Amino acid sequence: MSDDSKRSTDEYEDDPPVETPFDHPLFLPVILTGLCLYFFYDGFINQDPEMLQHLAFNRGGCGVLFLAATWFGYKGWKEMRGNASTDAPSSDDDRPIG
Repeated sequence: MSDDSKRSTDEYEDDPPVETPFDHPLFLPVILTGLCLYFFYDGFINQDPEMLQHLAFNRGGCGVLFLAATWFGYKGWKEMRGNASTDAPSSDDDRPIG
């Protein structure tokens, strides 16, 4: 009976982990861009008197989030393109030998 339970757990160890949307290389840049747009609205467009006292915070946060979204977006884009190039077979593999 212990052999059956060992065999069933070994089958699951060979399977690759299931990918989730959080594993996508551009997930973090999209979240950061959304936050940047929110800070941009509060810092530059919104004229609510209560929000005007936080103007420097919102403008600074917009700048920091813009830089972070740009940096992680670039890294995510490179990772996505790198994964696509390794998944696709190269044209040299299809050429006959000789």
